[in-house]
Amino acid sequence: MSGEVVTVVGRSSPTYLKRKIGRRLREMRERAGMTLDIAAPRLDKTRTSLHRIEVGETLADVHLIRTMTDLYDQRDDELLDLARATKKRAWWYPYIGPRSQITYVDMETEASRARTFHTTAVPGILQTADYIRARFTGARQAWTRGCAENLIAVRRIRKGRLSEKEDPLYLEAVIDESALRRMVGGPEVMREQLSLWTDDLEQVEQAKSVFKQLSAIAPSPEESIRLIEKMLADLPDLEGNSDGDLR
Repeated sequence: MSGEVVTVVGRSSPTYLKRKIGRRLREMRERAGMTLDIAAPRLDKTRTSLHRIEVGETLADVHLIRTMTDLYDQRDDELLDLARATKKRAWWYPYIGPRSQITYVDMETEASRARTFHTTAVPGILQTADYIRARFTGARQAWTRGCAENLIAVRRIRKGRLSEKEDPLYLEAVIDESALRRMVGGPEVMREQLSLWTDDLEQVEQAKSVFKQLSAIAPSPEESIRLIEKMLADLPDLEGNSDGDLR
């Protein structure tokens, strides 16, 4: 897909928007007091095809939406804009291509706040490029270099939202201490990963919320920084550790 010019949806997911449109159309039908069996033939649709539209499996174009709003005797101009937006490609399309099913990235793109819990690894959105590459190298699934680099680019863009001014993503992560102590890619990779976090916590306001609920590690961002700094100091001692979880 390199070199291809694409139209990108800034902060929207076409897959998510299809479900949003379908939900709104179903609510319209229900407010109009119509069942699927009543509404479908009036729209020249089968019951199954109308159901697929309402659950977001099939997209209703602007012409069908106009017909449906007329039938239900309700007006929602935003639906037309949403239908047009679904024709555009999501921001991640150049990296990972189309997705027929809604994914975590779809949901995160539409979200203003995310909460996550990790026991074995650093959350993907916070991983450095080398940490990601090391994780892919040790994964059971085979990753080509191009595929891995595309996924790294996606995670880098996702991480950028943590420091945006207009539409930031507020991330709250509970991370088990063992996930931070587990050696991934060697001491230098871990040193970069942990050092990056201390910079984020001190410089990026939104990123501070990452550690707001780190009950498994420390009760405050300041104590989290101190613990991570201690882990950085301990890294030379970990280098020779033969424990499998630290390799």
